[in-house]
Amino acid sequence: RTQDRQAKRRLRLLLARMADPAGAPALADALREADADFAAYTASLLRMKATDQMRALAGEGVPVRTRAWAITQLGADATPPAVALLNGLCGQGDRTVRRALIGALAKNEDIASATLVPLPDVHSGPCEADRWSALARRLTAAHANSDPDRRALADALGQRGSVYADFTYEQRYRWVQVAAALADFDATHRVLSALLSDPREDPALREVAVRHMQYARATPSVLALLRLAVSDPDPGVRVAAVDALAKAAVVREHGDPGQALWLQRIATDDWPAVRESAARALATRCASRPAIATLYAALGTDKNLGVRRAAATSLTDCRATGLGAALVKVALDRDAPTDLRAHAVAEFARLGDPTGTPALLGAFAAARQHAFASTTEMLLAARMAKTLGRLHDARAVPALREAASDPT
Repeated sequence: RTQDRQAKRRLRLLLARMADPAGAPALADALREADADFAAYTASLLRMKATDQMRALAGEGVPVRTRAWAITQLGADATPPAVALLNGLCGQGDRTVRRALIGALAKNEDIASATLVPLPDVHSGPCEADRWSALARRLTAAHANSDPDRRALADALGQRGSVYADFTYEQRYRWVQVAAALADFDATHRVLSALLSDPREDPALREVAVRHMQYARATPSVLALLRLAVSDPDPGVRVAAVDALAKAAVVREHGDPGQALWLQRIATDDWPAVRESAARALATRCASRPAIATLYAALGTDKNLGVRRAAATSLTDCRATGLGAALVKVALDRDAPTDLRAHAVAEFARLGDPTGTPALLGAFAAARQHAFASTTEMLLAARMAKTLGRLHDARAVPALREAASDPT
């Protein structure tokens, strides 16, 4: 009851250290005042398992930071009061509070996935969006494909999607996230197909749809949607499609359309980001001669630095035959961008192939020769020296000893 602020603070901190349940209301009052000792008070409430106080702090009229923390704790509270409170809070508060609520809804195992698909006219638009966002988190978690509710969810979501045109933008975005993760069912596939076929639809919605399709079962119907997205007029959607095809674990069971599409994109797409994504994706097809040949071509001739770097990285991941010599050639190319030359040296180190030591020693000698007049060559020589040291090849010792006395 003291009005002395410092004395009150000392008393509250003492209560926090004691972690006596009798002191929980006082600590909750302190959190309502946005007290500076937030971490001490919340840690004490957690130790006391003061669930009643946490539920009270989740309501309105509480500082945002405290409210978001309290709502987050409800994700681990499976009691009926906590579940009812979470359901009642959806769509309320600012962005921080709603994010906390979405996480708690997704985490609380006592809330069945099927109940997260609300019936029309029961929940407000923001509430519906929060529940769909929570459902999307569940469906994109590990082993989500084994969820027994997936078909029921797809049916309910498809029914709700019949009025997709009437949704707010937020509702559309969240609905698309969930529907795309369930794209292997007819109920959601129909709406998604119409979405991806309509160039007037917001590209951001098409992109989020494609990115979430990697969580659906890679059925022929889903792969058909991804093929459609690879040719989308928006480059962001094409990048998402390339990435999704790379992450679809069972894609090869259906004729491996991914490789052919990646080869096409890396050779013909006008957008560097799409070619770069295709180059990264080809690292999953190391046994394919066309894939390796295409990566070598991109490394040597693509006009974009990012694409060439991605090609070098993928070739290293594949431990492609003859790569050491190709990387040294790039490192020696004084017309190539410095970043690419340095990346080639770094990939040579990652490759760790001692058969390339003689070629790298030649490049090292050339870089040292020009190091006095060129900062770029000096830096490249230093990187090559580190790489030679990591190879643990005795043939590099004389050159490294000689370089130790260089003036640069």
